Amino acid sequence: YVLHMNPTATATHPSAQNLTAVDGTFTGNIDVDGTANLDAVDIDGAVDMASTLAVAGDVAIDTDTLFVDVSQDNVGINTNAVDSDVALEVNGNVAFKNGSNYSLYADVDGALTAYHNGTAALATASGGAVTVANGLTLTDGNLVVASGHGISFAATADGSGANQAELLNDYEEGTWTPTLPGGGTVDA
Repeated sequence: YVLHMNPTATATHPSAQNLTAVDGTFTGNIDVDGTANLDAVDIDGAVDMASTLAVAGDVAIDTDTLFVDVSQDNVGINTNAVDSDVALEVNGNVAFKNGSNYSLYADVDGALTAYHNGTAALATASGGAVTVANGLTLTDGNLVVASGHGISFAATADGSGANQAELLNDYEEGTWTPTLPGGGTVDA
């Protein structure tokens, strides 16, 4: 019975050959200088990237909490349900929506639209004009109209003469005594 003891040797894999394994554990760093084609990756620790991460498809993090939807051109944050989200669209617009129905849509060019049950209720246009659908109710305070402006009734298109503009631009409260032609007066 003979036992021959040699010094410990280190085996290396030839660099010109592919490495194939069923499973493996790395206790050090992995350096990939080329392309890494990964079918499935499970990472339990932190990922530190020094360069750009390019993803060709959709990205979902934590069951759609944060998502990139390539087919819809948007980036979103789901709040509680899959269909309720805040989306930053690729073209720069910002939207709050529930499924396909918007509740608020801010256009990158400045237009803002607020929706109620999928129908536009309040919208801004160029120059800052605001359109209110289905009426306006003040629960407190006053409606203040800038000097020289008023409330237009031009939609009826039945004004004539001096009232052709159909603009209510002056209203005063108080008492007055009308004078009749021929010098008489009328008591209120």
